[in-house]
Amino acid sequence: MTVKVFYEDTRSKTGKHRAVAIALIVSRSKVVDARKHPRARHAGKTRGVYSRGYRTLYEVELNPGELAAQTLFVRNPRGWVKGYIALLDPQGREVYRAVVRELKARYSRGDPSLSWAALAVIRHLGLEGRLRRVNLEGPRGRGTGERG
Repeated sequence: MTVKVFYEDTRSKTGKHRAVAIALIVSRSKVVDARKHPRARHAGKTRGVYSRGYRTLYEVELNPGELAAQTLFVRNPRGWVKGYIALLDPQGREVYRAVVRELKARYSRGDPSLSWAALAVIRHLGLEGRLRRVNLEGPRGRGTGERG
């Protein structure tokens, strides 16, 4: 199955807000830019978050054991950054999501056992040194009946 991902670099008309989206392919051994994946093909352009700039779509056919990571970050005039890291399985379903805001990365929803892939994305993007706190594994016992 193919997964649709996008790259974006847009700015508001005033230039005060900016949105950047990056797509990566994650496996246990490496993290690769989705545009450089051997089974990636250009799928067109669409409108981005803001009016100035571009958003380019790609379709990627994933190998077994690979996940697609779609990230989107928005910066406001004060320089604050917020966004998300979403992990997609080969069928294109979102299986994990982490949010980034206030210099913290936090588990949001999905399978907590996939936190290794979100951490690999954070390291690949060079965000690890910029974040004060990283909590990608979720609360203990969520959905299992355990207390901790």
